[in-house]
Amino acid sequence: MATFEETKAAFDKAMKDNNDRYLAWNGLGYFLSLTLSEIESAQEHPEKRTEWMEKARLDFESAQKERKNLPAEAQTVNQAMQSVATVLRQEFSAAAFETASKDLMAMNHDKDKLGELEHDLVGFEQGLARKDKALAEGLLALAKVQFNLLSESARTLATPLLGLAERLLAAI
Repeated sequence: MATFEETKAAFDKAMKDNNDRYLAWNGLGYFLSLTLSEIESAQEHPEKRTEWMEKARLDFESAQKERKNLPAEAQTVNQAMQSVATVLRQEFSAAAFETASKDLMAMNHDKDKLGELEHDLVGFEQGLARKDKALAEGLLALAKVQFNLLSESARTLATPLLGLAERLLAAI
């Protein structure tokens, strides 16, 4: 059985990993948003279509590089990437564009909820440091609400973090 200090160290590492994942998700979402925006601009301004599509392809390549910073379990992101790639290949299929937009919105939702989950867990950690069990319990409950709002793939990424938090709370 791990000691409180060992569990705390594991929790701290998991928090750092979660923050790194959030930042990577944010960077990826930024480039995917740019890509979709440029495709939309190309639809609205056919005379500049070549220029906007080239920008979209370059930003999509940047998004593909950013994706390498995320764990393989992040299938939501993979779906968003595939949808945008389909739009680029089909050059403005309305149905493909709508799917890509929905996938990107789902990915951004996960990014926001991961950020809120992390915020609640930082507060949880402060409650632990003060040995304030009621505060820690309340913030862990808020974190669980954010966790339940995540997609299945994002939940897979955050599960170890919540497990460590529960073990820490039990040790107070």
